[in-house]
Amino acid sequence: MTEKTTSAPPLLEVEGLTLEYGSGRRWTRVVEDVSFTLNAGETLALVGESGSGKTVSATAVLGLAGRKGGRIAEGSIRFRGRELVGLPERELRKLRGSEVSMIFQNPLRSLNPAFTAGEQVAEVARVHQGMGRKAAWARAIEMLDAVGIPDPERRARDYPHQFSGGMAQRLAIAAALCSNPSVLIADEPTTALDVTVQALVLELLRKVQSETDLSVLFISHDLGVVADVADRVVVMYAGEVVEQGPIADLFSKPAHPYTAGLLCSIPALGRGEPLRAIPGTIPPPGTLSGTCRFAERCNYREAACAEAHPVLTELTDGRATRCRRTADLVLEGITA
Repeated sequence: MTEKTTSAPPLLEVEGLTLEYGSGRRWTRVVEDVSFTLNAGETLALVGESGSGKTVSATAVLGLAGRKGGRIAEGSIRFRGRELVGLPERELRKLRGSEVSMIFQNPLRSLNPAFTAGEQVAEVARVHQGMGRKAAWARAIEMLDAVGIPDPERRARDYPHQFSGGMAQRLAIAAALCSNPSVLIADEPTTALDVTVQALVLELLRKVQSETDLSVLFISHDLGVVADVADRVVVMYAGEVVEQGPIADLFSKPAHPYTAGLLCSIPALGRGEPLRAIPGTIPPPGTLSGTCRFAERCNYREAACAEAHPVLTELTDGRATRCRRTADLVLEGITA
């Protein structure tokens, strides 16, 4: 686990983000009042179970919510101090791939099967760096080599289906980093990979970050992976932030029962006891009440938890939590 401190203004600022998705004439709120910052050279992790709102919050940064029937109902997204909410599509298109890139969860689905690996990476160089075809092709081979794809000149002429899962992920990383972005959004980049390939991909991201001062917004449901890459963590549940803080503090002393539950579900050698699953499931959008959204699954709930919706409360040292019982709970964590 590592931590970084910075006195410079945040590179990316998300404040009060609220997202809604339409069905017929009805809008359903799926993310509400989400705020976080990302500093230069930092890795910020968004964690939580599937359906917690991690991916839609991150893709909203790229202005992609509207492509799937969504809209930003409230909130602000600023990149280098520039407001992105309401920015024309042509301006957002300039930002995507050049300043902010994304690695999607399933690399083979995000790659075009009709074009070779080299053509897809070279296209990024042509569109975002203005290179000619020859220079862009050379840049593509350079990037394939940089991400550890063997024999890059030959593999550049192969199609995505000819790559293994790990190599396809490296190809997706090469395309995402081709234009030297300032921010990389990595959406579950290791979920479908075995542990050996997963470690190689994470090491590759660390290497690129150390060489380029890249900022990474890392989306995951796996706190074990997050512990290996993140500086700070934002824990999301049912479309809202329930806890955030530096990685070491959050792991050693969680402040929210949901975070503690996620930590208890991490496999560990020598623990000497079965994994403790969190009972129940995340409530679907549109069914949320005005009370604590985690109360039905929480072992520490009281009658008062059903009376009001808890607010995100600042603690100390950059930490915050959304639990009315934080002051009287001592939750189990994990030491590095």
